[in-house]
Amino acid sequence: MKKHLLFFGLVLSSIVAQAQEPTSKYFNKVGEEQPTAEGAYYRKEVESKGGTAAIVRTFYISGKPRSVAFYEDFVRNTEHGISEGWHENGNLSWRSAYEHGKSVGTHESFFPDGKLKYRQQYSAGKREGELLLYYADGQLKRREMYVANERTTGICYSAQGQEIPFFEYEKMPVFPGDQQALLQYIGQNVRYPGKALRRGVQGKVLIKFIVDTTGVVSHVRVAKGLDPLLDAEALHVVENLPRFEPGRQDGCPVPVYFTVPITFAINNEPLFKPRSATKRLSPPIPY
Repeated sequence: MKKHLLFFGLVLSSIVAQAQEPTSKYFNKVGEEQPTAEGAYYRKEVESKGGTAAIVRTFYISGKPRSVAFYEDFVRNTEHGISEGWHENGNLSWRSAYEHGKSVGTHESFFPDGKLKYRQQYSAGKREGELLLYYADGQLKRREMYVANERTTGICYSAQGQEIPFFEYEKMPVFPGDQQALLQYIGQNVRYPGKALRRGVQGKVLIKFIVDTTGVVSHVRVAKGLDPLLDAEALHVVENLPRFEPGRQDGCPVPVYFTVPITFAINNEPLFKPRSATKRLSPPIPY
């Protein structure tokens, strides 16, 4: 009798709509596509530049520009060039540079009044040099030094300019136990639907979700389906994940976007063989 094997990995990623045609689509604040402009937060337009290259522009519902990003491969989410975003008042919100998908040069973000909020240098996708973060009044909030993406020094300051105990700028959501416990949880709770098993259906289901600011898993959806039965099983397991310790940026809880690929495979291997999960933190610039 054949046994079945479930593989999955975990990838942190920014949500990018897989649009292929230069048409307008509407999205809410967490990046979910909306059927109409009603209730939407922004509109996205994708302009094809030949092959997989594209320019992605977003607009506030008011019609004002929100962001522009240049992709040498939109399907693979590979940016190349200088991308920018704006507050609705027209002031620059952020600016980032990329070469073949890797962060380079100066990445900055700004408060709505135009004051600098964040600045960091990158080289070939790695943090290099000084990271600076400011309070809204211009008071320095954090200074860190990086060499080849490794922090060498770090100091945090209060709003009054006094040095305070250092804490990590970015912290990933933590599953109860650890990441291995998350792998084990999904491996133990995913069940291969009998009908799909008998029909020999196998392959990968991609599930996207958000760990919100309270650590709750929300906005779970199938990003790439395989079979209704397998899609439903993958959704069910992810929707019922226990509460995480929420992710944090500069000490504040933030929503973090995840993609979980769950592979259903029929073979003679043991039921479940976990493989190490991977994750990627993007520069802290909202798109």
